[in-house]
Parts: sequence; C-alpha cells; structure tokens
Amino acid sequence: MQECNLENNSAAITARDYRSHAAKNRVSRFVFAFEAIGTQWQIETHDPLNSQLQQCILDRIRQFDATYSRFRPDSLVSCVAAAPDGGCFNFPNDSITLFDLYDRLHKATGGAVDPLVGYELELLGYDPTYSLTPASDIAEMRDRERATWSKDILRDGTSLVTQRPHTIDVGAAGKGYLVDIISEILHETGLTQFIVDGSGDLRYRGELSIQVGLEHPFDPQMVIGVANLQNRSLCASAVNRRTWGNGFHHILDARTSIPVQDVVATWVIADDAATADGLATALFFTSADRLAESFQFSYVRMFADGRTEISPNFDGKLFSKTHPSAECTPVNRAAQVLTDQSAQRARKGAGMTTLNKRMKVAIAGVAVSLLIGCSTTGTEVVRPVSTPNADVNRSRSASSENSAYTDGVYTATGQYGSLPSSITVTATLVNNVVTAVEVTPRATDPTSLDYQRRFAAAVPSIVVGKRIDEVNVGRLAGSSGTPNGFNAALQRIEEQSQRSRATSE
Repeated sequence: MQECNLENNSAAITARDYRSHAAKNRVSRFVFAFEAIGTQWQIETHDPLNSQLQQCILDRIRQFDATYSRFRPDSLVSCVAAAPDGGCFNFPNDSITLFDLYDRLHKATGGAVDPLVGYELELLGYDPTYSLTPASDIAEMRDRERATWSKDILRDGTSLVTQRPHTIDVGAAGKGYLVDIISEILHETGLTQFIVDGSGDLRYRGELSIQVGLEHPFDPQMVIGVANLQNRSLCASAVNRRTWGNGFHHILDARTSIPVQDVVATWVIADDAATADGLATALFFTSADRLAESFQFSYVRMFADGRTEISPNFDGKLFSKTHPSAECTPVNRAAQVLTDQSAQRARKGAGMTTLNKRMKVAIAGVAVSLLIGCSTTGTEVVRPVSTPNADVNRSRSASSENSAYTDGVYTATGQYGSLPSSITVTATLVNNVVTAVEVTPRATDPTSLDYQRRFAAAVPSIVVGKRIDEVNVGRLAGSSGTPNGFNAALQRIEEQSQRSRATSE
C-alpha cells in the first residue's frame, strides 16, 4: 500500500449530479430521485423508468425499512428491542445475505463491527427521536454486560433468537445492501446499464468504465481524486456523516462503545454495495491486510493526522504525489474553511463524472468542517459539477447583494425531489434577520411526513438569529431532501420581501 499526504483531503465520494468522463461514456440521461430511509436517492438510466417500476422500487424500500429501521416503532428490529424476555423473530429471506455479511465482518474485525451497537448509539443520543443528547445515566446503563452479535444472538436460517432486548442497527452495511436489492430489481426488468446512488453508496452496471470523483467532505465543490468504476460498487464513510455534542459521531467501535478517532474517512470498491459499505466501516477499526483475508476489495483510507493510505489495486488516483516523510498539520476539529491559497490551486474538473454527495452535515446547529494541511506540493484539487441546490444558493447570493428586506411575516412553499414533495415555510424578518421560523410539513407519505416533522422541530435553532441571505440549511435531523425544499421556500420569501420593499419605495 502507499501512504499519501494530501492537502485539502477528502472524506466522501461525490454522489449527486452525475455526468460522464466523455460524451461517448454517458451512462444516463434520466434520473428518478426520491427520499427514502432518511436520505436522498437517485437512479440513473438511459430511458425513463415507468411508473409501475418506480412504485415497485418504492414499495420494496418501504418493506426494507419496515424490517430493519430502528427509528420506526413498528419495525421488526424495534420489536426485538422491545421484547423484555427476548424471543424468536422471523426475518424475511433477504436477511440471510445481510446477516451472513455481518457474521463475516464481526469475525474479521474482532467484534468491532456489531449490529448490536444500536444500544450504544442510543445511549449517546443517536436515538429514534434524534435527541442527540447522551443519557444522563449512561455510565450506569453501560454497567450491564455488553451484548455481542456472536454471543447473544442465535441465528437459525431467517430467524433470530434472543434472551433479552437487543437494539439492532444495520447502518454499517444496510444501505449498501438496499442499493444491491434495487439494482437487482432493475436488472430483472432487463436493464443493463444504470447507476443506483443511495446518497453515496453507489452501484454501477454498464460495459463502459466511468470515473467517479472523490469529494472533499467539507467542501462539496471540490474533489481530490477519482475512482474508475465498471460493473462494481463504490461506497464511502466518514466520521462527519453524523456528528453531535462533544465529539460524538455515529461510527463506534462496538468493543469499546467509543467513537473512533484515528481514521476519519474511507472509500471501498467491491463487487457489491453491501460488501463495499460494510468494509468502508470495518476499515475504521481493522487493518486492510486482516480484512483481505476474508474479502476482495480495494480502498482508500484517510487518517486523522493527514496521511492517506491507498491500496495498490485501487483503480483510480489521488491528486497528490506520494510524500512518505511529509509533515502534516494535525486535523483541526474547530470549524475551518479552505485557505485562499488552496482555492487558487483548484482547477475545474471539466469532463469528470460526478455523483455528488453532500457530506457537510448540519446537526443541532453545528456545521463541522475539517482542514488537512500538509507541507507537500503537487496537489491538484478538482471542482466537481455544482449541485442543483448550489445553483439555488448562488441565485440567492446574487440576488441579495446590496439588498435589504422589508420587515414582515412571509410564507412560501418549496418543492424538492422528483415526486415532488413540499414544505411550507413562514419566516419573520426584522432588520434583514430571521427572528422566527415555522415549517409546515406537506408530505402525504408517512415516512416522508416523519422526516419533515423532525426537520420542522430542529430547524428554528439553526436559522433564527441569522441574516436571511446567509441561511443555507444542509442535512438536518435525519433528512437530506427536506432542506432543499426549505432553501427553495426561503428563496421565494427573499423575493417577496424584496418586491415589498421595491413597491414601498
């Protein structure tokens, strides 16, 4: 393996606004976008998916969610967690592949990857209500013997047998597995070329090789490398995917119940998305050599001290020369931005495939940024294609230059997604500052409605007190699609306020 020191290093694969490396390599012209399991999805094909196939996909996702989501009180895994004396729980046939993978990951990582880590995540505040507040009696709660997948769960085919309540969390590989399930549905209908993008967990089927940009995790307008992909899957993971409180994030070592510190990001290429997704998590805890004893894959891994490790078989490149002895500035976990010097070195990535995944996460009012500074040369940072939401933001910024807004209460509705979904926003402006905001959910689908309600409860603490032209809400309270509707509604509110001022003058 090689160790590279990257300036402006990355922590995510780009996963939205896909375009091909060259016109002859274009994979798709049609996108089916929707929100599911708390994040944004895109399926890209040459021809539009008919409504029946779209509905089939959505129904299959709902079935998966009803089985494996620990955030739904009516799910099967919630039943496992609520059984005071345990029991025998019959899972669907798809559980065999998923649980077999977890058996292998659990063994290969010495227990670091464990589906029963859900209990520890909830103690830290990553619970069904997204409280993001650690339990007050967390030490006492942890005094009980820690449950493990290998010791406390008996598997019998599709059945799990337990002796007490257990909180199962399949986040390490579940979304990747759902990508595989959807890909199989498309393949069974006769489609031979498509991309399934589950917010960055990516599976591509096609004869031509495509390039996927590796996106800077804290600046979605920049990429620092590319991966070549053909009939394979690419998944990434980063510690900033879910962050809250005093250094908490969602990647826990199940053996210690402590969020990992040494590794900050991983990318994995494998034949299927479930394996790539699971290994992207496993690389936070375990050496690649040990994992290679049980799995075939290639990878890139970034450490907290700025080193980036790339396997010899990784089909792609990083935009940096190898500097084994370079001195790197340690990761600065305070909110930092790219320096002007770094920005000047950036060049536009014309012709590069990008499937943009926004990894800048806003949770409980904190936007976590990261800067890896290294005393190296030769780094090239490529700017990916702008996202649709970025266009909205530029439009808002341009329209608000040298502008003022009329005080008042304004209401507007913003749409997002391809179905589409919508939310209504009411904002009070005083001296160009948002002094109050209320979000009215409009979704009719129960799952989307739940996401919108969580967003509505969390967003006031993010927005109130800011100038309206400075507000740009990212992923919040478990839903990445709803903020797009919020930002669109806020743009309309800005326009209303500016028109009101022009009329009064």
